[in-house]
Amino acid sequence: MPRVSRIRYVNLGHDNARMEDLILDLRDSGGVPTDTAIWLDNGGGKSSMLSLFFSLVRPALRDFLGARAEQKLRRLDDYIRADDHALIVGEWEMDETDGGLFGDKLHLVTGVYIERGQGSGEETKLDRTYFAFRVLPDHPRLALERLPVYEDGVERGTRRWTRTGFKVQMSQLRADFPLAQVFTTESQSEWTRHLDDRGIDTRLFLYQVQMNQREGGAADLFKFRDVEDFVDFFVRVVLDENIGGELGETLARYRDSLKARRREFLPERKLVGGLADRYRQLLHVRTRRQELLESIGGVAGG
Repeated sequence: MPRVSRIRYVNLGHDNARMEDLILDLRDSGGVPTDTAIWLDNGGGKSSMLSLFFSLVRPALRDFLGARAEQKLRRLDDYIRADDHALIVGEWEMDETDGGLFGDKLHLVTGVYIERGQGSGEETKLDRTYFAFRVLPDHPRLALERLPVYEDGVERGTRRWTRTGFKVQMSQLRADFPLAQVFTTESQSEWTRHLDDRGIDTRLFLYQVQMNQREGGAADLFKFRDVEDFVDFFVRVVLDENIGGELGETLARYRDSLKARRREFLPERKLVGGLADRYRQLLHVRTRRQELLESIGGVAGG
């Protein structure tokens, strides 16, 4: 299972816990990702850090931890100001190796660039570009801390690239370093497919979100009232929820047509059933007639 080694937050956060450019290093002294505890006073931003990171792997606004928690006080929109050029970036140590002589673990950088758009609907308030690339140790430009965030290089405090400028920079990285497999998209479904294909199980993070909704959430998640409740949970885990969603959309789309076909089908079924009963009676008559003919033929022949 891939493990998070570092997280970077740029130019985002609630007014009481802003993160201008913060890198959380979750590695031990040997550079290996390790279990990490973050200690902060209440209001220091622990929940914000979790919510924002989870939004990288569970991008749907309905899955945002701040909106799903008991207080339901936060939306992703609340962390992005009108003039923000915000990034949430995660660096992962993957299960696979980089193919080098020493078999070092492959590292992957995934992130999202967020700006406020011009739309008025909830889904159009934020413009997001998702990106990912392989870390190439011999090329410093392909690293979490060297992302094309600032127009003047990596010095903090200089002018930040807009989302359009950032996409141009990522396109340049793709052209300069084809082995890095630079990927960008603005489609949430395409993004989650890409993460899943790379081995980052986005479904697993849904349960991480649910377990962080409240104190003791992990224990609550695995409390089942009865066998049926456990079976429902198990089915949700092993089956793709998109299948059910697509089925529901299909049924809703063709509901009127299905109702009309049902109205037409029931009379036709009744008619066919009646005809079948009558044909069975005729078949009996035919069989009896054939028996009588054979009997008459036998008497005449004798």
